[in-house]
Amino acid sequence: CVGSKCQHQPTNEPGCCPLVPVWNSFEEGVGAGWSTEGNGEKGMGWTPVAGGYDGAGYSLYSYAVSAFNVNYLRLPTLSVGGAGGTLSFQMKRDAYTSCNGLGTSLTVTINGVIAPFPCPQANSWNEVVISLEPWAGQEIEVVFTHGIYKSGNKGEVRIDEVAVTVPCCEDAADCNDGDACTADSCGLSGACEHQQLPGCCDPLLFGEDFELGGSGGWSTEGNGEKGMGWTPVA
Repeated sequence: CVGSKCQHQPTNEPGCCPLVPVWNSFEEGVGAGWSTEGNGEKGMGWTPVAGGYDGAGYSLYSYAVSAFNVNYLRLPTLSVGGAGGTLSFQMKRDAYTSCNGLGTSLTVTINGVIAPFPCPQANSWNEVVISLEPWAGQEIEVVFTHGIYKSGNKGEVRIDEVAVTVPCCEDAADCNDGDACTADSCGLSGACEHQQLPGCCDPLLFGEDFELGGSGGWSTEGNGEKGMGWTPVA
């Protein structure tokens, strides 16, 4: 409550909009509910290693060294709301690793379908964001696959800060805060927004500064012959 007017500000606390049902920075290993699979005797399967995208902590590392050396990382199954959402992660690949299933590649599949993304620059950390709109309202299984398909060069890749973000609203009807003095809307981020309406919920019910020399509809009464009754003066 600021100046006797209601103010609404997102707290960004866990469970608030937008929801992040999946988040992993691999600080404590692969993570509960996550699973890895692959022929790790060739190269190295998905393994937490020191050095996250921020230069500290950990990231998840995969190294493929020969044909058909493929490593899988499976996320927990989760539900996507009717508004979709996004899958995002930080990625650092070497020059031999491409994207989306070509040669030595990092590929993301959702319910068995390749979810293509622009392949970021090699040898530096870059964020990848994939829209989940095609899977809105569904349960999804996300799989990261890194390996060599048929033939290709050895290659390595790291990923970090994998997150699935699901919007909490689809339209303004989902954001009614019960305050008649706010305009409620669903923002582009999938979080509710509440804008104070000008002139609404003004705590000043009535005011008079007597600048016009009158009483502004107020009434006075008294025996003015003694002293002076209420009178506007300079």
